[in-house]
Amino acid sequence: MNNPIRLYMSMSLDGCITGPDDRPGQELGRDGGRLFNWLDDRESDGPSGQVYREALATGAVISGRRTFELAGRWQGDHHDGVPIFVLTHQVDDGDVPPGHACFVTDVEDCARQARAAAGDRPVMVHGAGAA
Repeated sequence: MNNPIRLYMSMSLDGCITGPDDRPGQELGRDGGRLFNWLDDRESDGPSGQVYREALATGAVISGRRTFELAGRWQGDHHDGVPIFVLTHQVDDGDVPPGHACFVTDVEDCARQARAAAGDRPVMVHGAGAA
């Protein structure tokens, strides 16, 4: 499989991907939403719209466990029902992720599974821990 694995992230010029104190209920940190102001223009024909459309054209998502939890597990659907492969150090018995998500403990296996699930579409990497 040669479909690409792509990292999609918003980052400030000084390298920040959230505001300070990111946590459940404040997932982007204090004032972190400004890092995503470009999304206000996501329906445009310009670069913001192009990046947004490319991200939503992916066929699977690889996420780190922390991002997955901060995002409320995306209620099991990141976008369009594509599978979500969550990299984690350990899988707790009885912790079954919702919807289209599954836990994976090996990076190479995670990439292999995500590529297979995505078919001929790219795979999105979402979150700093998975990157």
